[in-house]
Amino acid sequence: MKKSNIIKTPTIVKPNWLAMASFFLFITLLTFSNVFGHKFTLDDKLFFAEKGVLQSLSIVKIFTSSYIGFYRPLGMYVYGLEMQWFGTHLWAYHLVSVLFFTFIGYLLYVLVWLLWGDRRLAFWSALLYLVHPINHVLVDYKTAVTVMVSVAAMQISFIFFIWYLRGEKLRDLCGMTLFFTAALFSHEMSFLLPGLFLILWCLEKKFYWKEFLKIFVPLFLVFCLFFFARMKFVGISKEGLNFAAYGLGFFQYFNTFFDLVKWYLSKLIWPEKVVFLWNERITQNNFDLARLLWTGGLGIIVTVIFVTRKKLPAVFKSLVWFWLGMIPAFLGCFVYSRTVAYALIEPHWFSFWGMGFFIFIALIFVKIERLLGKWGTTVGVLVVSGLAGLTFLVNANWADDLTYSKFWLDQNSINGSAWQTLSRGYIEKYDQGVDASKYDSCEVPAYLGLAYQGIEKINQMQAYYDLALKIDPKCAQAYYGLSILWHMLKDNNKSADLLYKAKELDVRYFRAYQIAVTVFDTKQDKDSYIQLLEEYKKIKGTEAVARWLEK
Repeated sequence: MKKSNIIKTPTIVKPNWLAMASFFLFITLLTFSNVFGHKFTLDDKLFFAEKGVLQSLSIVKIFTSSYIGFYRPLGMYVYGLEMQWFGTHLWAYHLVSVLFFTFIGYLLYVLVWLLWGDRRLAFWSALLYLVHPINHVLVDYKTAVTVMVSVAAMQISFIFFIWYLRGEKLRDLCGMTLFFTAALFSHEMSFLLPGLFLILWCLEKKFYWKEFLKIFVPLFLVFCLFFFARMKFVGISKEGLNFAAYGLGFFQYFNTFFDLVKWYLSKLIWPEKVVFLWNERITQNNFDLARLLWTGGLGIIVTVIFVTRKKLPAVFKSLVWFWLGMIPAFLGCFVYSRTVAYALIEPHWFSFWGMGFFIFIALIFVKIERLLGKWGTTVGVLVVSGLAGLTFLVNANWADDLTYSKFWLDQNSINGSAWQTLSRGYIEKYDQGVDASKYDSCEVPAYLGLAYQGIEKINQMQAYYDLALKIDPKCAQAYYGLSILWHMLKDNNKSADLLYKAKELDVRYFRAYQIAVTVFDTKQDKDSYIQLLEEYKKIKGTEAVARWLEK
């Protein structure tokens, strides 16, 4: 059988491999040098601060049960190891993330080198991946370590696949299957990796059933094992692509997904203020010409690339690599659609698939270098420096829950988790217990009541509203908060009475109250947080609000 010509380099081991790994580590440490003092944020507290099955490090328990609604046993096992080794030393967790992320960047360097035999292409691909703000979540969001375990396993499986195409050795076939298993049991987004293998295999070799079965039957069996394990321990949505089951029409599904992908692509191209999760409201169920034209244009581009794939093999393969990642995203964006009217996209879903984009951009860099020489290299260095600077700036937003929630809400206020994170951050910073002597006024206890209401802790919420009224029986903020509470409990008469009392005491907070009600009713807009701050500026004056935000 004809050997594959997919490999251009005879081996990945070169004299400068250690120097290249050291350089990537230096760049990554420099880019993320401001993360080591950060606290756990968002889901980090659920995974790392909670005691339970992870700290027991029981492999049997981890592989035969879900944890906080997820079945990602290998990734969870890594969590458990970190908890056992590092305890409360937060800097160590961040150091592990930096090292792991560097390793992923280096594996990308190896992969590109193997696929195309071009050291400059491999260098720029890895460097762009390491400094681009879209990937900052992998380091800043400690919980994303399970994603990194999956991505690294996918890359190593890919390397074994390439080696198998070159030498057809059984050990490489076993390595490919083993690491695909590791990837799948770390994060479910890796299930499409065999699809990438299949496309590359079909491009490089003639189709033989015997060879096809040898490569892909073991991968299919691994997928079946994972599917049934996940179904048993977590359950799998029966809706799938049944739009009607979600209460959606086809155009609602398509248009909303289009808006989510457009946001993701925009942040790849102009990576300013990237958040780890982006939401869009479900669009109206109607035909949209603009979206259709955009999609049609994309279809034309894909068709042209496909037709010219023989002349542009690297471009074609990199974009196939990238666009395959849209398939699991298409399935995952609507997981909350049955209960709230929005869909979401998370950039770290594309931590492996997005590598195709960086290879594509690196191809452009290499062309520029060959055309302009040192000036082309200078352009590349400036772009990389700018991206690293943007990543450094966005890292600062992950300092703690309060800081990140404000940043997140400032970009997009739709997701309820952002408001809950704001509540937890406010509680963590300002809660000094139910002792009136520890507060200068009723304002902080009243907002603590609202914060506890935001995370649905009824007893604490009532206690702080009572404390606020004990400090000042005419505390308008407490009455507004209690009115929201009874609104949520569907007692409209009591809610109206409390609102009337609050407006009598201080009508200036009424507009802020209306915005807060939309948040509790999950009907907020993307700019609801900004609207809320504007209302406080009107009430307190710009300088007072600036001081309040500074706290």
